[in-house]
Amino acid sequence: MLLPPLAAWAQTTIRGEVREGEGPQVGTPLAGALISSPQTNHVATTDSTGRFELRGREPITTLTVNHLGHQAQTYGWVRPIRFCALR
Repeated sequence: MLLPPLAAWAQTTIRGEVREGEGPQVGTPLAGALISSPQTNHVATTDSTGRFELRGREPITTLTVNHLGHQAQTYGWVRPIRFCALR
């Protein structure tokens, strides 16, 4: 089967925000959080506003979020997530 060039090079892009989930700083953006996807082996880091962008050629359905001083959390979804809050 021959695929059109666009389908052969399709990418999945996930964009989101990571914020503090507990304590007096709840809702504060977390800069420097590491976002990874086991499906793609790709990683991204949040910027100073807590935002990230993760790209891969494979579908991304699970994200793991790590940040120093917080417990790593894994998120799976069917629909887009606006932001992740770490505890």
